[in-house]
Amino acid sequence: AYFNIFAKQAKAPKKILCSPFFEKVLDLRDAFGARKIYLSLQGDKTIIYMEGSQMYVEQNGIWQHKIKESKFNLLHKQFSEVLGFIELLHELYARDRL
Repeated sequence: AYFNIFAKQAKAPKKILCSPFFEKVLDLRDAFGARKIYLSLQGDKTIIYMEGSQMYVEQNGIWQHKIKESKFNLLHKQFSEVLGFIELLHELYARDRL
């Protein structure tokens, strides 16, 4: 009951929307601290909007410290999750085309 799936074609979501897809979506939401996540699959495009999330924010000044280790690790985790999601999408699209 986590997801409501709407599609114009009855068969399209079944081919690509599987449990690993939703697991990766939840991992992305957790990594970015998003309150809600919206996905739109349009042909070969996947559009994602993560409400209330941010990638990296730092007030920068001439006398301030550089990036903190915890923020760097979070940024690394966010990039890793995005790249993992992209890899999964490539695999699912390739499988769908077979």
